[in-house]
Order: sequence, then C-alpha cells, then structure tokens
Amino acid sequence: ASAAGLIDAMLGIGANGALRAPYAAWAAAATTSGAYVLAVDAPTGVDADTGAVVDREAVAADCTVTFTTPKRGLLAYPGAAYAGEVVVADIGIDPGLADVAGAPEIWTSEEYAALVPLPEPDAHKDSRGRVLVIAGSGTYPGAAILAARGATRCGAGYVALAVPQSVVAVAHAHLQAVPVIGLPQGRTHAFSSAAAARLVRMAREFDAVVLGPGLTLADGAVATARTLVAEIDAPLVIDADALNALVDAQHLIAARTAPTVLTPHPGELARLLGTNGAAIQGDRLIAGGALASGATAVVLKGAGTIISSAGRQVVNTSGTPALAAAGTGDVLSGVIGALLAQGLPALEAGALGAYLHGRAGESAAEVLTPVCVNAEDIPDYLPAAVADLLGSW
Repeated sequence: ASAAGLIDAMLGIGANGALRAPYAAWAAAATTSGAYVLAVDAPTGVDADTGAVVDREAVAADCTVTFTTPKRGLLAYPGAAYAGEVVVADIGIDPGLADVAGAPEIWTSEEYAALVPLPEPDAHKDSRGRVLVIAGSGTYPGAAILAARGATRCGAGYVALAVPQSVVAVAHAHLQAVPVIGLPQGRTHAFSSAAAARLVRMAREFDAVVLGPGLTLADGAVATARTLVAEIDAPLVIDADALNALVDAQHLIAARTAPTVLTPHPGELARLLGTNGAAIQGDRLIAGGALASGATAVVLKGAGTIISSAGRQVVNTSGTPALAAAGTGDVLSGVIGALLAQGLPALEAGALGAYLHGRAGESAAEVLTPVCVNAEDIPDYLPAAVADLLGSW
C-alpha cells in the first residue's frame, strides 16, 4: 500500500533519548516512504527541548505543526533539519502563558532592520565607527584580509588592519581603503609578544577591535592575545585563535566590562568549556549560553547560529550550507566588529551580524550555487543583505 501523505504523531513532546522498537523502524519507514510527512508538535525522535537526535533515528518531516509557540528542539540543529517547515498553530492557549524569561527568540526582518545603523546626514568617517582588526600571520594572511573586508562592507567609517610585519605586502595588495600596520613578529611570522603594548595603545583610538582571525597559537601570538583581552577597554570581538589562546584563561573574559562578543564554532567552544564538539551540538542552546553574561555575548556558529547574552538567546534563521567554508567566520567577525563600532550592544551586534552574514551567503549561493561559494565572495553580497532588510523596514 502507498499513501500521498503521512501524519507523524507517534510520541509526545516529552519523549527523549534513543528510539526503541518499533518506533525506530516506523520512523525510518516514514522518512523513506516518499510520502509528504506532516509531524504533530515535533517529529518522532527529535528531543523537543534540545533538538537532539540520537543515532540519526528520527522522522524527517516536510512540515511540523506545533502549538502556541515553537519548541526549542525545532529551532536548534540537528532537530531543525528534521522539522521541515515549522507552522505554529493557535489552539486557544494564551501565548502569555508561554512567555518564559530566557526562552529562545526568533526575530523578524523588521526587528533586524530597526537595528541597522544608518548614517546621519552630517556623518563623517570617524562618526560612523572606527574598527581595528588585529589578525593574521605568515600562514594565514587571508584571514586578516577577510575580517577587514567584512568590517568595511558593514558600515564602519574607518577600518585599520594590524598584522605581523611579513603580512603587510599581501594585505596591501588586497585592500585599497584600509591602512595596514606591520608589527613585531616571531620566527613563525606570527605576532611576537613585543607587539602587545603597541596594540593596546593603538586600540585606544578605535571604537571596536576585532581580535583573532589567523593569529595561530605561536607563543608570542597567544601572549599577545591574552594581554589584549585583559587590557583593551574598547568593545571587542574575540574570534578563532584568540579564543583558543584563552582555553586556560577564561577568567580574562569574565573580567571584561566593555561589550565583548565571542564567535566560536562548536570545536572552539568545546575547548573553552573543557568538553567535546558532540556535547556542544547535543544542546547548542545550553552550550551557547555557558559563557554569556551582561557584557559578553556568545555567537555559537553553525547551522542555526545561537546568540546568547544576559539571559537572552536569539536563534538566527538565515544561512546556507554554502557558508560551510574556511574563512567565512573571519568575515563574520569583521561584520560584528563594525556593528559594535557603530554603537550596537553586544547581543544586537552579534544577532544582526549573524543574520546579515547568513543572508549574504544565501544571496551568493543563488548566483554562484552553494557548491561554488567561498569566503571571498561573502563581503560582496553583504550589500544585498542590507538592501533586503532596509526594503522591508
């Protein structure tokens, strides 16, 4: 027998853990049936609280009709991948009863649009935000360039790039409007610790600092990163190897009082929390909030990027697998740095930055295909992402 459609309502939303017989077999049969699958409240096998799916045994629905509000597990991956289109149905329950402090938020395009910093009529380059990008090494010069391009494309009036001396020439070759400052380096062509004091002084002239892309974990680069996190008073984005440099020094993050945005992928966050990537992915909402505080926002990258700060969490709904390429995170760090420099608080800068970055990836994939997009393409599609938002405002 065959059917055009199947309704998945095998278990309640309180079910969790691995599916037992016969549900595992039934879930597999539903997924492979070729029929349109409509899940009720949550697909069988998806933990409605966390989005966890054990051993990939869950119903892959085309559409999930859930009630009153979206369940957390339908927003967080991998559960979101099994939910398909999520429709929230009103069954007469007062939505106020589900208005729980700290519940994940999904923002509308209008809410994002209201955050976009628009230049004042009398704006000049310094009034639009000054960003210092501290990044790069002889091994990874491109990471510094990508971060700087992300910042210049997202509204900052002035962007400067500080790199180890050996990176200056290649950075100049790729950046026309960005001053490039060469600083002392070690034998591996990464920053030496002698660069730290000068960088602290330089940072005082900027509205936000981006630290980390392509630094490497050379001793001098690690020492420099730790000094900068401890001594820079400006809003700060900490990314990539600057995060890795803090694995045994998380107290430096906790001690910061200026707005701070951490942008880890699951592996980097796992190292900071002393766990593994599988544990992070098992409950991205809990993991994403672990290091967040009033002054610090955490942007946990990946499908369904989660932005956490001060008891709030925003789940980003933009993005595409095309962004799963080396260097795209460097662009994101620059974008967030530009938004911080223009006065956005940490949570808002992280959320808007992730949204614009995801929409830029979507636009790039539409033109270049998801197969062919690379990190160098993303800054060029940020204007399309901003235009889409401003058009909806």
